[in-house]
Amino acid sequence: MEALPTTIMAGKPVPLTAALCLLYLTPAKKLMPIAIQLGQIPSKDKPIFLPSDSEVDWLLAKLYVRHVDTLHGEFVSHLHNTHLTAEVFAMATLRNLPKIHPLYKLLIPHHRGTLYVNTMARATLYGPGRNLDNTSLSADGQVVLMRRALAQLTYDSLCPHEEIAARGLESVPNFYYRDDAFRLWNVINRYLIVLKGTSNYYHPIQHLHKRTYFYFCILWCGMLVSELIFEIFR
Repeated sequence: MEALPTTIMAGKPVPLTAALCLLYLTPAKKLMPIAIQLGQIPSKDKPIFLPSDSEVDWLLAKLYVRHVDTLHGEFVSHLHNTHLTAEVFAMATLRNLPKIHPLYKLLIPHHRGTLYVNTMARATLYGPGRNLDNTSLSADGQVVLMRRALAQLTYDSLCPHEEIAARGLESVPNFYYRDDAFRLWNVINRYLIVLKGTSNYYHPIQHLHKRTYFYFCILWCGMLVSELIFEIFR
């Protein structure tokens, strides 16, 4: 969130800070904020706020944290990671995999509304003069934030178990996103294991078909990588 272009109001840029928040796990298994710093680097003009400070100061500090968390949730977790990244997979699938390919059959039901929803979002939500232009992040700031997120995107970050482990959140109680994601991931994994065991697409006898379908997979993966790199440096 550091140094992102923000919206201009009354001739001044709206303040935005990459806040740091220290959370404490209470005996009741709840996470409570116990310290907040409004910036990544300590300095005299970036003090650490505590619950023992005045009620107004502590409330404002928590508002700043909630503010940047909401922006990150909307533009990174939701718009970028959910919608725009899915579009790259959808386009790679439609352009490179034949309809009889098992990977196409697996993915296409999940891409049925991807292009329509994203087209509507581009027309109405983000960009200069559109709905999300009313946030504290300017249109340019939104693009910069999502490009930063894309530059940090890895295969492991798309896999719930690896992503949760990388953030050290395996044992945090009442983390419903993690619990639900693991259940869904395990269901999909069991389905793929069964599909692999019963599919004839990659039967050892069918060498020509095997090579053909593998070639399509290479094209699919190549487009994914090239499109993601293009978005980073565009």
